[in-house]
Amino acid sequence: MRFVTRSPLAELPFAQLDNVRQEMNGLLRSFDRALSGPSSSADSSVPPFNLHEAEDAVILTAELPGVDPAAVEVSVKADEVTVRGAWPTAETPEGGHWLRRERPRGEFARTVRLPFTPPVDGVEAQFARGVLTLVLDKPAEKQARRIEVKVS
Repeated sequence: MRFVTRSPLAELPFAQLDNVRQEMNGLLRSFDRALSGPSSSADSSVPPFNLHEAEDAVILTAELPGVDPAAVEVSVKADEVTVRGAWPTAETPEGGHWLRRERPRGEFARTVRLPFTPPVDGVEAQFARGVLTLVLDKPAEKQARRIEVKVS
């Protein structure tokens, strides 16, 4: 006689699997917040950052949909860049309740460390279509230099 073992998840209806997925996503988000350090609190979210290096600068982009650009604060201290602001709060519609609420709300702060300290006047910030773009110039000693090869 042959026994077949089945995973306990195989017996759950698909609706319950969605609940499990939502709970796991919530746990992973809270783990992410805990790892991000003191710059965020348990009931806030941090914006996603992309950071890439060009020849003469590092470009940081942060997704901030719905955030008022006038309320965004960017600070640079030595080799750290901090972005602060607040996600807009959406009130529950009268006579209703949320079925799903995934967009962050409340204040946020996020700090990233750069591989260099940008020059004082070497930081540019621009906000367009819900995306903050920072261009952080590299100091001269960190920029790649082209060396002319002389032929004799």
